[in-house]
Amino acid sequence: MSEINFLVDFGIDNPVYETAKQIRENVFIQEQNIAPEIELDDFDQSSFHIIGFDNDQKTICCARFLQINQQWQIGRVAVLQQFRNKGYAAQMLNYIETYLKEVFKIKFIHIHAQKPVQKFYEKLGYIAFGETDIDAGIEHIWMKKEIE
Repeated sequence: MSEINFLVDFGIDNPVYETAKQIRENVFIQEQNIAPEIELDDFDQSSFHIIGFDNDQKTICCARFLQINQQWQIGRVAVLQQFRNKGYAAQMLNYIETYLKEVFKIKFIHIHAQKPVQKFYEKLGYIAFGETDIDAGIEHIWMKKEIE
């Protein structure tokens, strides 16, 4: 696994969001058949967006993170198909956690994870809580992690 680089920006009027949007359209709208109006929602305007890219400037992954009701949440975690299972999502989540800890001094992070990838998040220290629910036609579970 090679190290990747990250860029973070806030809101939707920037190149980071535009690149993340392309990845999300590919992964969620095309691959998972999620409706565009559900995938690209109003929360994007109040979110930090992150993209991961390699040394050749090839974009690999993205996510968003935002604060809702005093709680920081990570969402829309997406890795382009050809880069999956190479550790890039874990690198990105580590980067987000460090960013939130250093910039906002937070101690807990939440994620509304798709049920099929729950074990991936558990390996990174996230703990499931509550009941499963359906979001965009896909089973999800809330998970949280204490950031040390």
